[in-house]
Amino acid sequence: MEISLDYTQKMSFVRYLDNTLIPARFTVRADVMPTEGVDDLDIDISFAKIKFWCETIVSRSIVFSRNNLMALDMLLDADGKPRLTNNLMITPDEPNDDHFAAVLQSKMTALAKGKIVFGCVRIENDSPSGLVFTYLGDWQDDLPVMADWFTTQPYYFSVPWWVRDDASTLDLIAAGDQIDVSKPPPWAFSLDFIEDAVRPLYPEKPIEQAVIRGAFRPKVINGGQDEK
Repeated sequence: MEISLDYTQKMSFVRYLDNTLIPARFTVRADVMPTEGVDDLDIDISFAKIKFWCETIVSRSIVFSRNNLMALDMLLDADGKPRLTNNLMITPDEPNDDHFAAVLQSKMTALAKGKIVFGCVRIENDSPSGLVFTYLGDWQDDLPVMADWFTTQPYYFSVPWWVRDDASTLDLIAAGDQIDVSKPPPWAFSLDFIEDAVRPLYPEKPIEQAVIRGAFRPKVINGGQDEK
């Protein structure tokens, strides 16, 4: 039997495209491909983290490209700190549907710790055209590695935010020459608390104990065959 799984998630945010702020309401559908050995607990934890990230972190965010100088000047101060209380998502290129879909494909896979891989991503927005965009690519071909994403050091992480299993939606240069890796920036907090909340819902599997028996050495009786 062949079974196809897909995941649906709604999200709302503001896109800063060129010099225009555009409200966006997306319905995202993505093909779900669990890896070998994944159980129900892994699946529930993965989707609980993705749902939290989409609905709590991305919701009401302002999404813009790192190449959008007007957005950078308006939304970040001279020290690179956000001016607004809205969360900011900074993408490598303009966050049009195709680029945003690649970012989502990568981030959702990262939040699932690679236990679930997401295939084609379909985006339906609230545009009057009613068109649905489907991304059929692989994010690794369309998104930059850290060396291309950040050419200035020091930075906190070795991989971009869309490859990390945390809440982050941007990367910033660390202040000073020393980086305390034990203290990540506040926008890159861990989502492990979600796993801690989901795990107690699953009963612990009983530990199978092996029964060790002593060696059985039967006495062989020849049935009097040696007797003459």
